[in-house]
Amino acid sequence: TYTLNNANRRIQPNNTSGFRGVSWWKTRKKWRALISSGGKTKYLGLFEKAEDAATAYRDAAIAEFGDFVPNMIHSDQMQDPGKMPRKMG
Repeated sequence: TYTLNNANRRIQPNNTSGFRGVSWWKTRKKWRALISSGGKTKYLGLFEKAEDAATAYRDAAIAEFGDFVPNMIHSDQMQDPGKMPRKMG
């Protein structure tokens, strides 16, 4: 379906966290996790670490999409987590 196809798209080139559904909230100086499905966006919380926000997204994605969980991180970061960017701005 349209929702599952969008969930399985590649991470966009301008993604700064390296994780799907995770972005830096500059004014709060924290990582924010969001998940979208069926035209609705669900706020998952604010986190000190991008990895924690990614875990929240992964758990929500498993609950939402089941067997169709999208790829969570770039393949090079799976090999070397130290490549993860830290705080932005």
